[in-house]
Amino acid sequence: MARKKTGSYKKKRSAKAGGTKLKKVQWELPAGYLSHGKKMATLKEVADPETPTMNLSQLSDKQRLDLVAKRIALQPDFKIAMLGAGLIDKKRAIEEVKSGSPIGRNLAEIEMRVLNHVIETAQKKG
Repeated sequence: MARKKTGSYKKKRSAKAGGTKLKKVQWELPAGYLSHGKKMATLKEVADPETPTMNLSQLSDKQRLDLVAKRIALQPDFKIAMLGAGLIDKKRAIEEVKSGSPIGRNLAEIEMRVLNHVIETAQKKG
């Protein structure tokens, strides 16, 4: 006996994929730098076309690492598990990122990918 296809699976899946929402806290976290490159800019500022900010690709290595360290510091429950490094808490993550260690650079790469997605999502909302 063949099953009747209702199509509900596809509907649920597409609704979830299209319904990406940013949490309120994301809008207040730093997401880049203002155009002069001296002060970090929140996601609100980065997503606002009227506020001049730098693209992530324009940031220096130091700016990128400082941005990642600040974002980690401001997240209330930061923890990440990495193969070979184990469970990394907020304090260790900040130290690794600031020192520019291989673990810190991996954490920075992960956070930059997340940040690219967050900025893209925020700009679509605007």
